[in-house]
Amino acid sequence: MAKTVTCSNPKCMTLISTEGKEVGETVECPKCGTPNTVLAEFGSVFDISTIKEPEEGQKVFHPARQTCPNCGAVLGVRATICPKCRADIRTGAVAAPVLVRKKKRRIVPLLLALLVVAAIVVLLFRFVF
Repeated sequence: MAKTVTCSNPKCMTLISTEGKEVGETVECPKCGTPNTVLAEFGSVFDISTIKEPEEGQKVFHPARQTCPNCGAVLGVRATICPKCRADIRTGAVAAPVLVRKKKRRIVPLLLALLVVAAIVVLLFRFVF
């Protein structure tokens, strides 16, 4: 078992002592109060029976998921920008909102096309009748 756990809150990142706790138990961060799971050390024997089953209806996230440092949203493994607050996951900087310009519909070409079609129709009727 690891002797310390780093707080999972990206704004805190405090080292928490895990003495007297078993792998899979939860330790509360003394600084921010975030619950953290005690992990096994790399290469140590791990007993999967120590992990608690999730309660019915409880969300279980993939362990490789990451959270946004700005708003705390759960993101995919490869996400670099949070879709909720537009923060850069690597730096935490919030991007300025992107303004999307709508294309202006130009009515002049449409009117010219209608005028040409009308002239052709008038000329055809004049020569036919």
